[in-house]
Amino acid sequence: MKKLIAILSVAMMMAVCSPAYAQKPVLRFNSEGKFKILQFTDTHMTFSKKEEYEKTRMRLVRAIEAEKPDFVVFTGDQIWGNGAATILQEYFAPLDEHGIPFAIVYGNHDREQKVLSEKQMADAYTSHPYCMNVKGSDGLLADLALSVGSAKDGKPAAVLYCIDSKDYVKDIEFFNGYSWIPRSTVEWYSSVSRDHAMLNGGPLPSYMFFHIPLPEYTQAFDKGTVLAGTRGEKECVSKVNSG
Repeated sequence: MKKLIAILSVAMMMAVCSPAYAQKPVLRFNSEGKFKILQFTDTHMTFSKKEEYEKTRMRLVRAIEAEKPDFVVFTGDQIWGNGAATILQEYFAPLDEHGIPFAIVYGNHDREQKVLSEKQMADAYTSHPYCMNVKGSDGLLADLALSVGSAKDGKPAAVLYCIDSKDYVKDIEFFNGYSWIPRSTVEWYSSVSRDHAMLNGGPLPSYMFFHIPLPEYTQAFDKGTVLAGTRGEKECVSKVNSG
């Protein structure tokens, strides 16, 4: 999965609601009913390619200063080995300096870097004051449902889901390939979504951020469904659709 930087201008803002609850920055629509999201994915940062790392870090800074986003989301494959500990502090520091809330989800390479454990990564991310991620009881990053408050009264008007799509299948004999969103996560999402609908008089507009594409992405392309953007490479999807 190659580098991609995308900017999404969306009508949304948030306060945390997830398996692990914590006091985090409260986000809301602005007075025009808008909320801008800056998305980075597959940055593959490593000190083994220091020049590329520095370019990526400066692009993040320039994008923040140019777009002035309300929220930044990193959708996987942030780090890839050498220098991971320093990178997780240095690279995300500009978000703290500019007071911009952000969240991350893991990609398949984040767990391959073999420098930091998952608990160490969770500690590093959540040490940033503007990181919206929270740790579960196991000390690992929890899936998130981030509610976005309306400009008028701050009540939830939309939801951003940030979930872990895992990496590879390793415990099923004769099966090799990308993993899928676990059924337990699907059930968690369904429960949280129902709760939001019950509390807010109906389903709320939502976006979901994760790394490994759903099988439907390839199906949509193969069937000639109306598409937006450019398909630069074949989707790296799982062979299993977990619903």
